[in-house]
Amino acid sequence: MILKGTKFQIKVWKYLKTIPKGKVKTYKQVAIGINRPKSARA
Repeated sequence: MILKGTKFQIKVWKYLKTIPKGKVKTYKQVAIGINRPKSARA
């Protein structure tokens, strides 16, 4: 899959691909996972 987007979007998409099927993460958990804890509001 070719990801086309901003650096931030690509970082988020790559992180989302690491979440196991059936598991859930909050926006805050994703933001912390990409080392951008204040990005949960973006």
